[in-house]
Amino acid sequence: MIFSRLVWKMAASHLTRHWRQTLLTLVAGVIGALLITVSVVNYESVKRSGQDWLEQRLGAISWKVTPDQQPAFNPDQLKVMDQYTEQFNHDYRFLPYVTTEVSVVRSQDQQREASALSQVLLMGFSMQAAAKLEGDASVQWPAELADNEVIVNSGLAGQLKLMEGDVVEVTSSRGSRKLQVRMIVEERGLAGYRESGTQTATIFGAESVVRELAGLESDGHYPAVLIASIDPQTSPQAMLMIPELSWQPQYLKVEAQQKIGKMNFTYLIGLISLAAIVTSLLFMRQVLLMIADSRTEIYGTLRAIGLSRRHIFSMFLVEASLLSLLSALAGVLLGAAASYGLIHWLYGSFAEVLQRLTSDHIPVRPHFTVDTAVWLLALIWLVLLLTAAAAARKASNLQIVAALRGDSSVKSDATFGRKLLVTGLVLFGLLVMGKHVRDVFITTPDPDNSGILLTAVAWLGACFTLLFLLICFLHVLEKPLHRLLRLLGVPKLSLLLAVKYPRRQLGRTYTTGLLFALVMLTITFTTSLNQLLDEMRDVERNEQTIIGFGGYATYQTDEERRSIEQAAVLIQEHLEDQVVIEPFMIQSRESNLAQAIVPVTKPILQSGIELLGRDSEFSSDQAAWERVANDQQYIILPHFYMGRNIEGQAEGLKAGDTITLHVLESGLIEEGKQRQVMLEKAFVIAGFTPDQAKNTLIDLYGATYVHPEIAQELKAYGFKWPNQSNKGIVLFRFDYKNIKLSQQLEEQFLLHQVHTFKVPYLSNSAEQLMYRQMGNGFIGFTILSAFIGLLGLAVIQFRAIRERSKEVAMMRCIGVSDRIIYYMFLTEGVMISAVGLAAGWLIGSTGAHLIKRLFQVSRESFQESLTSGYPFAFLSVVFAALLLAAIGLNTAPARAALAFKAADALRKEAH
Repeated sequence: MIFSRLVWKMAASHLTRHWRQTLLTLVAGVIGALLITVSVVNYESVKRSGQDWLEQRLGAISWKVTPDQQPAFNPDQLKVMDQYTEQFNHDYRFLPYVTTEVSVVRSQDQQREASALSQVLLMGFSMQAAAKLEGDASVQWPAELADNEVIVNSGLAGQLKLMEGDVVEVTSSRGSRKLQVRMIVEERGLAGYRESGTQTATIFGAESVVRELAGLESDGHYPAVLIASIDPQTSPQAMLMIPELSWQPQYLKVEAQQKIGKMNFTYLIGLISLAAIVTSLLFMRQVLLMIADSRTEIYGTLRAIGLSRRHIFSMFLVEASLLSLLSALAGVLLGAAASYGLIHWLYGSFAEVLQRLTSDHIPVRPHFTVDTAVWLLALIWLVLLLTAAAAARKASNLQIVAALRGDSSVKSDATFGRKLLVTGLVLFGLLVMGKHVRDVFITTPDPDNSGILLTAVAWLGACFTLLFLLICFLHVLEKPLHRLLRLLGVPKLSLLLAVKYPRRQLGRTYTTGLLFALVMLTITFTTSLNQLLDEMRDVERNEQTIIGFGGYATYQTDEERRSIEQAAVLIQEHLEDQVVIEPFMIQSRESNLAQAIVPVTKPILQSGIELLGRDSEFSSDQAAWERVANDQQYIILPHFYMGRNIEGQAEGLKAGDTITLHVLESGLIEEGKQRQVMLEKAFVIAGFTPDQAKNTLIDLYGATYVHPEIAQELKAYGFKWPNQSNKGIVLFRFDYKNIKLSQQLEEQFLLHQVHTFKVPYLSNSAEQLMYRQMGNGFIGFTILSAFIGLLGLAVIQFRAIRERSKEVAMMRCIGVSDRIIYYMFLTEGVMISAVGLAAGWLIGSTGAHLIKRLFQVSRESFQESLTSGYPFAFLSVVFAALLLAAIGLNTAPARAALAFKAADALRKEAH
């Protein structure tokens, strides 16, 4: 029947004859498809931008290795690498290289002004090895590069407006050279590689020229080697090991993937997308059900002349499928166009600031391919068809006599099974709502995967249940609402009639209210979570120094330390103080963890590090630090000792207690054996400190501060973890919050071949801004989705009013004034909107509170409690804005109700 020509012809006739109805339906469908498209483009753009950035920066490159306990790989070691590739594993490629940081200047000519770019990475390597590095040959590297030639990537060429054949001046701290641009290559893989986030671009010169500008000897030694795998199945976490070689690896691709993972808030984007999809389906379902109700008289006549329910089902499904196809097509096109503008606007708010802080941020750009558009169109159409099938089933399941009278509200009595199902759903809703209340106010749930899943289900279920209860008991609010609306001039009869309809049309009211509930829930939760995460990353609230010093540079050899100190002498006017520390680890019985030992020297005394707790005999934290520096009997312990019970002590450790530190043997021991105690020392605890490493330096994990002579005594038993490659750290004190100064110091150290200098405040500020930009983008998309969804409410209200033309006519006949009818429809729409918004706001707030509790549980006991305030002001503005928009959009349908004349409406019903 569905393939019958007559069915398609009747469906097309209905669409053209009732063109206003068709237009309203298309608008509702387009809004739904648009919401889904915007969400998909948002998700795809964040995901693809991260993938493109990874491909641009690394390509097939996965690791960087530096030699262990020596400044460079020698020719014999490089030969071992080549032999490994040739004899054992052809998937791995090695690229020894030399680098230096330079500035690039393009001279002025008749057509173009001079332009320059600093902090550019200049790389030199064998062109034959580079050609083998990336299996896809993304760049056709020449066989060799002359000493007066340079290859630039497209990023730098675009910034300096370079063309092949142009001459640039390349300058380092060791000198300068004029080079001619031989090639401009795509910024991808090796051509887009950066050594650090401060570098703005990459260029490639002859190896001899790079060694000259870097001050390196031409003896075949290389300070670092890049390793790539041309097998896409090779895990970047599985580091290649060659027994004959000892090196320190850097997992470049893993670090980049972790960075992408942090910025790609998949769960948040999925939540926003889910809300938009549910909203869209609710819109389309309501509109199709309204169409089915408006066809009851026609379908009743067709049933009376002998057509079966299957025939009616097919007729409606064909009509709905045409509407769905047109809606999906228009929605995808409009959504794609709107998304491009929204992404530029929402994710570009901090682009300039991020560019100043770091060039290593991940820019979010719009991504929407033809393939994605095709499958999205098919998916939306399929989903709308399933929704249409449900509406078609309702349209075909009608009572002939009632349908002939045009009474769409006549329904068959609910079966026992249906009542049982509804009762079961209500009981289940109350159960999950009870669990949510328990999670929020009584017991914090287990944060493992299963616990979080059940908590999320209970949270969403609570929203569905609360909205249902509010609508069922809406009549309870009649009296207080009357007092409020009376002040606004709303007649009592309007309120009375407005309260009756939502309860009579419970399904329609519930789905419309659920629209607003899901939108407000998403906005509330996303905003609160974004504020909480912003507090946890706030560089002004969290410690950004290393033992009170704003920057540091690590070294592996004494030669590297001397190079750092020599560079510091050349820029000492910007530095207030510096100190060299060489922390080591000891194993203690009490903590069962290794902890770093740091001597309290004069520069550390001047750092003013705050203690978590100190002995009452000291008048200040500074006094406690001075006692440790001058008295060998005192010690300052790391935070994880606070409150711990140890041997011979019934209560937890506190400042002022005496502790015997057992220094155990290090290294591997046989299973079942205990470590031997190498040394025992008794100390008085002067205080405790937080972990100064802040996940930045593992060398300072569990930093324990002692008198310098005690540190020298313990050094005989010290050791390094396998992943601790640094011999020591040079700490620098300066105004680290001065971003311009911090960037200048980074540049100066790089110019002097110091690549390990870092400023935690600088990198963490960039990360905080990046996350803030992402959070604002999510919130913006959600709010815009809400306002788009309000248009769908207006469509539903217009259709509802047209359905109730007979009801309006009867009210007019008995003398109900236009003013009462107008306020009835307006109050009805606003009430549904307000109830939905209130339910979403409340459950969204409890969900955000629960997340805050889960974060608090995961924090260390010494850390400050999370104090992020509730974003009441912002959410109040959003609530008011959405409610005012609902009032505005309900005004037009309410006025449309006044256009019905009693005589016309009754005459129409008589026919």
